[in-house]
Amino acid sequence: MSKLFQTLPPSASSPMITYTLETGSIITLRASGTEPKVKYYIELITEPGIDRKDVSSVVEKLDKLETAVVKELLRPEEFKLIAREK
Repeated sequence: MSKLFQTLPPSASSPMITYTLETGSIITLRASGTEPKVKYYIELITEPGIDRKDVSSVVEKLDKLETAVVKELLRPEEFKLIAREK
């Protein structure tokens, strides 16, 4: 994964961590307020000029980034997390 810039929560009432990658993509991790689960949001930034008809390369990049987020940040094996149903 690219180098990360980490932003910690601004207060205890907003328990989330936001990472900004060198590429400009943003990853936010937070605990659910109503359920015992961790949620994550990924904003993928791509190079300009990609043909909208060829989204397969963008989807592939997003899939790779999501896999890296789960493996490197959430570490499901270490923390015994259960993946959601797709």
